[in-house]
Amino acid sequence: MNVSGPITNKHSLFAVDPVRPSDEAVPENNHTFIVRKKLINILNKINFQDDSIVLSFKHPKYRSVINFRAKPQPCLDDKLSCLWDDREEFDDRIKSYEFLHFQVDNGLSRILVKTEPLYIGAEGFRCRLPDKCYEISSRKVRRHQCNNVYVQIAQSGVVFYGMLTGFSAVSQSINISMVPTSVLRKVNVHAPVNLILKNDDNIIFTGVCSIIRLINKNTTRTLIVKPVADQIHRYRPKDCRSVRQQLIPSPDLIFTHPITGQRVNLKVVDISGSGLSVEENYDNSVFLPGIKILGANLEYANSLLMNCDLQVLYCRKEHNKVRSGMVILDMDAQEHVRLMGLLLQVKNRNSYISTNSIDLDRLWNFFFDAGFVYPEKYAFIEPQKKRFKRVYQKLYTEPSEISRHIIYQDKGKIYGHVAMLRFYDKTWLVQHHAARHSRKNRAGLVVAEQLGQYINEFHYLASANMNYLACYYRSGNRFPDRVYGGIARALNNKKASSIDLFGYFHWRTGEKTPELPEGFKLVECQPDDLTELNAFYECFSGGLLLQALDLTPILPDYGNLSGKYQQHGFKRERLLFSLKDAQGLKAVFMVNISDVGLNMSDLTNCIQAFILDNNLGRDVFDAALGKLCNLYPDDEIPVIVYPSSYAEAHGIECDKTYNMLVLNIDYFDDFIQHLNKLMHLEKKR
Repeated sequence: MNVSGPITNKHSLFAVDPVRPSDEAVPENNHTFIVRKKLINILNKINFQDDSIVLSFKHPKYRSVINFRAKPQPCLDDKLSCLWDDREEFDDRIKSYEFLHFQVDNGLSRILVKTEPLYIGAEGFRCRLPDKCYEISSRKVRRHQCNNVYVQIAQSGVVFYGMLTGFSAVSQSINISMVPTSVLRKVNVHAPVNLILKNDDNIIFTGVCSIIRLINKNTTRTLIVKPVADQIHRYRPKDCRSVRQQLIPSPDLIFTHPITGQRVNLKVVDISGSGLSVEENYDNSVFLPGIKILGANLEYANSLLMNCDLQVLYCRKEHNKVRSGMVILDMDAQEHVRLMGLLLQVKNRNSYISTNSIDLDRLWNFFFDAGFVYPEKYAFIEPQKKRFKRVYQKLYTEPSEISRHIIYQDKGKIYGHVAMLRFYDKTWLVQHHAARHSRKNRAGLVVAEQLGQYINEFHYLASANMNYLACYYRSGNRFPDRVYGGIARALNNKKASSIDLFGYFHWRTGEKTPELPEGFKLVECQPDDLTELNAFYECFSGGLLLQALDLTPILPDYGNLSGKYQQHGFKRERLLFSLKDAQGLKAVFMVNISDVGLNMSDLTNCIQAFILDNNLGRDVFDAALGKLCNLYPDDEIPVIVYPSSYAEAHGIECDKTYNMLVLNIDYFDDFIQHLNKLMHLEKKR
């Protein structure tokens, strides 16, 4: 026999799937003929893919069937040579067995080739190919080979491991040959099992499966299972669902399948900022509900739109098609902005999210025309207008993961604008919400609605870092009170949304700073001080303010967030101080040091004073402020004091008062409904 080429040890000599006795006969009405020429092409393809065929032999006395795997060598004519997958496992006694046939698994069908062997030996097998053979339709859904997928199976406290050897959308085959028979006896084939699939170090599937059958064959044990559910619930249900858009042209979802290792390219049927759906032929479907797709690419018009991690939520059969819906688990923040920019444009062509091509002169004109920069505010801005312009140049023309803005613009004219800044670890601060007065455009509500749509599809991403949404707005300002204050009143639950009132004034550093009276000290804030501050706030308000401002005993790692600010050319620093006397804690001061203009009222570059003792003397308060203001290079420092009643009681003249709304993002569905009601009322008008 002329058998050449290396003999690999990649696969077991024995076939993983035992051939049942019925496999010996060819079904009468479930097969088609394949001519030799086509068979040769199929065998050469198997050789090219370094794959195997299965050879079946029958014991001459006991009539039991045994299967061997072999690799076909290049085939040019009617003679086929094969090498055993594992030559060391070859048993010379096989020569006395009756050769039945060899078969090729074609995914949806099996090709059954009956022939007479020319040679059977330790090196391999050789036969003459017949003029025709049979292709037997055996599966409704294609079965795929697996690529190093490890399996953990648990049932009623029994845990065992294996390798996934066969995969389809309806069933999975698991080789558990290393499990002792004593363990397998504990498996109840009538009860479900919990399945975990791992690819390298990644868990790619967890779910409950039912057992189709358990097969014991020599040293090989095979478990055939199928998922119980056709849908999973990754997040709690929402009333305000993400808006799916059908794009023209349709994007392509391209990824490496985590189980088969094959490259998959599917057209996207519809897409939102939080998920998408694809469609495939039922007989070639490759998804299971719950399976994770890591590192998928979404391409649009031959350009990469984004890279993301997905999880399949459902697979629904519709005639001969299957539609699979997926949720976006995570993706780069800037790529998500690019996706949402495209989707917002589909819904409203005048809306732009975090566009880098904004005309800053038009933006400043808008701020003045809309009354957002009023005389008193401009008096604060004017001495530092060059610094303001530099900050806004960076914020609006350079992409970053710390800020977002939405512009409503028609024919080059800006009608509405809202911005959002991640200034605390898990809190985004809504700011600069302004609009021209126009019933035709309703731009203020439009940008609020679109900000809501963006957050609704953004906050689930791990990269979003969003647990709270916060907003400062002036008391008596009707529009933000309707939009932001209205949701707190509607929820009527301070753990869902709360409003706290601050007094706001400027401290001027020109005068000599008084010394702290004897017995008082201003020191670095300690966790115990924050515990006491939280106890005071819970009694006084009971809202979400301190959680949103990261004023809890367990402080987050600010190095990461401050590093991102520095990476984009911004400054962000926070210092905490406690004012104490012999009786204990009197006040906590949060010193935020950032770029002037990051917030137009400098609420991100100010001192926030939290007064625990309303009897704290004004002289002590002023002395503490005087020392802290030396940390700033400017002559005029914004100060906001809480509670505002302290300022009133001690004659502190406040320029204005600010409400701070904090919304727990778990209740964002209610906020979307609130915005929809406002839009509906506005349209009726």
